[in-house]
Amino acid sequence: MGAYSYWDYGPSYYCRHHREAIQEWGLTTRFFLSTYQGATGPTAFLLGVIFDGLVLAERAWAAPVMLRAHLGHLRIGRLARMHASQLASALAAARCGARYPRRVARFIKASSAVVLDDYAGRPENIWLDALTTGEVIQRFERLPGVSQKKARMAVKLLVLGFMYGRYPNLERWCDLDMAVDRHTARVFLRTGLVPYAPRFTPSASRLIADVTYAARRLSPDFPARLDDPAFEIGRDYCSPQDPDCQACPLGRPGVCRRRIHMTRATSVLEA
Repeated sequence: MGAYSYWDYGPSYYCRHHREAIQEWGLTTRFFLSTYQGATGPTAFLLGVIFDGLVLAERAWAAPVMLRAHLGHLRIGRLARMHASQLASALAAARCGARYPRRVARFIKASSAVVLDDYAGRPENIWLDALTTGEVIQRFERLPGVSQKKARMAVKLLVLGFMYGRYPNLERWCDLDMAVDRHTARVFLRTGLVPYAPRFTPSASRLIADVTYAARRLSPDFPARLDDPAFEIGRDYCSPQDPDCQACPLGRPGVCRRRIHMTRATSVLEA
C-alpha cells in the first residue's frame, strides 16, 4: 500500500493545530538566525554551508573562521588550486571539527572550482544576479557537497539574514521550502502529517517531496518557518529509538499521532 494525501481526508483543524504547535515552539528558538553570524563574508558563508552536517551544527559556521586563521586567507582561487590532501591536513590542523576531513576537503576544493569558473570567483554572485529564490536554491544544489537540505537552509539564512530588505526579488518567502532531513521527516511521519502506510518505504526524492508538500500546506506563506522547530523537536525529543513524547512540544493530545514505528522510512535521507 502506498502513501495517500492526508489533506484529502483529514479535518482542517488537524492542519491548524500542527502549524500552531510547531510555530509556538519556533518562537523560542533563534538557531537559524544566530548560527551563521560567525561566518563573516561570502566565502566563509559558502564554506559554512559545506561544513554543515559534516561537523556539529553549532560549529559549522565557526569552522571557516578557524580555517582562515590557519591558512591566512579564504581565497576561492587558492582553495580551488590546493591539493585535496593539503587542504585536509589544514582542516585537521585548524581543528575545524570535521569528522571526515578528506571528504570535506574534496567538497571545498570542487565547490571553489565551480565558483571560480561559473561565478567569476565570487561566491556572492550565486545569489546576487539570480532572478528568483528557487534559482538560488538550484545554484547551491549544483555545488559539490551541497544537498537540498543545505541549499534550502542556505537560502533561508541569506534571505532572513544579511540580505533582508536588499533584494526584493528574493523575498518571496512562499518559495522558501523547509530543509528536509531525518529529524524533520521523522517528526512529519510520526505526527501523521505525511501519512504513509506502516510498511511503506519511499525513495529519498519521494519522501522529500511529500514532506515539502506537507510543510507548504501547513505554512503556505513561509514553509521554511517550520524548519528549525521541526529539526530541534526531531533531534531533542523525537529520537529514533527512545522518543520523549511526554516532554515533546507536540506531545499534547490532538497534535501527534505517535506513529513511533515510522522510523525506517527516514533512513533514505541524510542525517
